Amino acid sequence: MGYTNRTLKFYNKNHETLNLQRYKCNYCGKTFQTDFRSVVKDNANITNELKDHIVTQFQEAHA
Repeated sequence: MGYTNRTLKFYNKNHETLNLQRYKCNYCGKTFQTDFRSVVKDNANITNELKDHIVTQFQEAHA
């Protein structure tokens, strides 16, 4: 079906552009992409790891 490009911000890395595979359901015709929710929430560009680091730093600074 093709690919979708996603540019993500990782902790301790530069921005990375990933090519996520897109698929099409033969039954209903809907398209979907590789499940990536373990790394980043839907419609977000900041990875969960980076978000956790930011929250930790904020909590330590305001403790």
